[in-house]
Amino acid sequence: MRYVGVLPPLRTPHHPVESTGRSGSIAYREGLVLCSDGELATVDIGRARPVKVEGRVPQAGNRVTLRIERSAEGERLSVISRDDVPIYWGYSVTSSKSTLGETVKRRSDELIIMTSKYGRSILEDLTNLRRKLKAASRVIVIFGSPREGVREILARERLKPEDLSDLVLNTIPLQGTETVRTEEAVYATLAILNLVEAGVQMNSTAGIDEDWHRSEVEKHART
Repeated sequence: MRYVGVLPPLRTPHHPVESTGRSGSIAYREGLVLCSDGELATVDIGRARPVKVEGRVPQAGNRVTLRIERSAEGERLSVISRDDVPIYWGYSVTSSKSTLGETVKRRSDELIIMTSKYGRSILEDLTNLRRKLKAASRVIVIFGSPREGVREILARERLKPEDLSDLVLNTIPLQGTETVRTEEAVYATLAILNLVEAGVQMNSTAGIDEDWHRSEVEKHART
């Protein structure tokens, strides 16, 4: 983290740069409560100076989501739930004391994809992936750790990826290296899944349009 200050801003919705964060009458920000007496709090939201927030605010050290309403009179800030933000608000991180196998077994209602260099090439399984994504309401994607792949992790529980997942995919075929870093695998895999998901949605929309057009043609043919 020593050199984090030289990195470019992420330009995420909850941490915009100041020049782009002033447009619109309503904005949302993530912040850290610096101090709070129960009625007034000081919150760091990434600006040059912390902001003051009235009302019930968690104690110092807590993370909060703020709604910022702008008007001619100034700004009004209030604490809201992340669920009340109408746009994508990033991911959340949780830790678990359960093993990978135990965790996955509790998520049987979702489409489970495990990534592994020993899995089927995504190029070979693309049609199957599209079909399963179209039918799924939620998807869980599992990656290995920086030191072990999914297969090695599950082997300690005497399990195999095929025992617990719907798909075991090699999302970086012909990778050309012995290993792929976990952060690289995340970027590559999510980019591919995003593209496939977009294609599924476009095809679904096209299918609706085709059905409507066909029904209209049949209707006019009957009349």
